Amino acid sequence: MRERLPFVLEEHLKYKHAEMAGPNGTGDGKRDTRAAFRFLRATFYLWAHRFREKLPHLVEEAVPRVLGVGDVHLENFGTWRDAEGRLVWGVNDFDESAVLPYTNDLVRLATSALLADLEVDDDHVASEVLTGYRGQLAAGARPLVLAEQEEHLWKLARDHCAHPRQWWHERRRPDPLPPHVPVTEVKEFLSRGFPDADPDVLAWGTRRAGLGSLGRPRVVAVARWYGSLACREAKAVLPSAWDWAGGVRDAGPHAGALLASPTRAPDPYTTVTGGWLIRRLAPDSGGIDIEKIDRVDDQRALLRSMGSELANVHLTEGDSATLLGHVRPDPAWLVDAAQTMAAVVRQDHAEY
Repeated sequence: MRERLPFVLEEHLKYKHAEMAGPNGTGDGKRDTRAAFRFLRATFYLWAHRFREKLPHLVEEAVPRVLGVGDVHLENFGTWRDAEGRLVWGVNDFDESAVLPYTNDLVRLATSALLADLEVDDDHVASEVLTGYRGQLAAGARPLVLAEQEEHLWKLARDHCAHPRQWWHERRRPDPLPPHVPVTEVKEFLSRGFPDADPDVLAWGTRRAGLGSLGRPRVVAVARWYGSLACREAKAVLPSAWDWAGGVRDAGPHAGALLASPTRAPDPYTTVTGGWLIRRLAPDSGGIDIEKIDRVDDQRALLRSMGSELANVHLTEGDSATLLGHVRPDPAWLVDAAQTMAAVVRQDHAEY
């Protein structure tokens, strides 16, 4: 049976539904090119149905299963610090992770790129994602540490890193939690997530982030540590909508297994405990906005890195030889699948 939430953030749900609908225009007569992309991010449960319905050959029994991301898209990749203090880049959202056909993650990533406002054409989106994916499968899992082997990715991350002063100005006073919500337990978990067992917490609250998980309980603690600020967030962990849409009622969450994967150089301050995902928030832990990258070659390179990171994730429990033997190198299949799903998402959004 699907686990029950301790509380729901109703205002976040209202915002989510408004974002799912999207404005008819931008106010200046221009079409809102990102409306369907936002709808995709917010509706993984619907995607899980549509993917099975529209592309049955990509979910049939012969397709290898992996522990995958599920609701992967352009905006759930980002940076974090590993135990060595190195900057790492990769998937940073496993809310909907599940055991599923590896094809789901490739098609959903490519579909999100087709729905976003990129300069890369459909054929190159598919070819870059597949090149990165197959190349990493062949080479073996290797975390994308932004050091000696990932200089180009490091430069992109550096250019998109938030300014610390501005970042803390926006987050040192989190939004207030609704009154009378049961947060005693999660406060204890959050407190343990700081380097000191008894942190000097300056503020408790919540924040609005992402789209897919909006409405889900999210608690933020801002503390002072050695004269400067530190921040931790707790977000409720639930079973994946992929399992729910597939009629599986006894599956548990998989986020913990992927966060601790040896293929990913994990953040030591990100853990799953007591039904909550606890993670560090900081100015240098954020995404690279691919739509704000000027050069097409840089957009293509980032898509290739996303494909590589999906291979890292899939190799947590998947077999590289099996996956390489099944995934076709010709990108035509991925172009066709992504175009099919992009059309489905646009139609569903228009009807919504």
